[in-house]
Amino acid sequence: MTLRKKAGADKQNQQIQKLERELEETQRELKAAELINKELEQIYKDGLLSKFQIPKQRKPRGKRKKSFYRVAFGDTHGASLDPKAWSAFAGDLEKLRPRELIHLGDIIDAGGWLAQHQTLGYLAEVETSYADDINAANLMWDSIQAICPDSTIYAIEGNHDMRVEKWCIAQTLRHQLDSRFLFELLAPQNLTFLQKRGIQYFKRDQIYGELRNNSGSIMLGKCAFTHPQRASKHHASKMASDWGCNVVYGHTHRRDYFPASNAHGKDWSAWSPGCLCVTRKYWHHSENFNHNQGYHLQIVQESGDFLGINIPILGGKSYLSDLLGAL
Repeated sequence: MTLRKKAGADKQNQQIQKLERELEETQRELKAAELINKELEQIYKDGLLSKFQIPKQRKPRGKRKKSFYRVAFGDTHGASLDPKAWSAFAGDLEKLRPRELIHLGDIIDAGGWLAQHQTLGYLAEVETSYADDINAANLMWDSIQAICPDSTIYAIEGNHDMRVEKWCIAQTLRHQLDSRFLFELLAPQNLTFLQKRGIQYFKRDQIYGELRNNSGSIMLGKCAFTHPQRASKHHASKMASDWGCNVVYGHTHRRDYFPASNAHGKDWSAWSPGCLCVTRKYWHHSENFNHNQGYHLQIVQESGDFLGINIPILGGKSYLSDLLGAL
């Protein structure tokens, strides 16, 4: 081999050795990078797990606090009470035996001569009398107290119940003493013996408890109950917006529900259970009135927290049995 060829071979060998060393270095760097990537991936996974771990199921501490039933119903309208709807409701009361019962207003109808409306489309109810209203209301309270003798009962004054007082004021030309005397003789709460029955009655124009801006309303636990001053097409949404707390209301005769919440994580809802009177047009006689029959049921914890459900009554049939049967 000539010197020139030998020098060329040595140079080529040196280049090969250099490339081999570079390849080994690259391989070592790749392995080191893989180890670093694995470590970083593990650190990332550990970080995710530390932030988003699924909580373990909590074991109940001691005995569970006993819950109870609370029932709200309303708009019975005296002699306009629907016999089939009432029969279904009374049957449910037999099963539930609620601790608390709330009448949401319009215990009587007070139609005819007691209805002083100014709208042209209104037709006064003349099929029944005020005496019929009072008799029907007394029979209703008798029935409730026979089924639920141990229940605490609250009655909220509705706009129809208040008609009597307004009529007395108008007839006595606003003479305070005479109107009060006449009202004491004709007041529905007196003629149905609510005080004697032990039923707490809440006047529409008075403030009770913490509900400073909502007269004629009561707060039981974590829920308010009222007979609102007016109604709208989607009134549950308006009630939830205006009240900012759980509220069950009467007056609209329409079954309705609307849940609400805010950015601070507070949740509340508004419910209207419908009515227990005959579903007919009491006011807007030329419009679609969309009345529903039913009542509102709450399963209440001793803490005041509750599950609220509107129970529909359709064609004289309550759907409470179907609900309980599915549990």
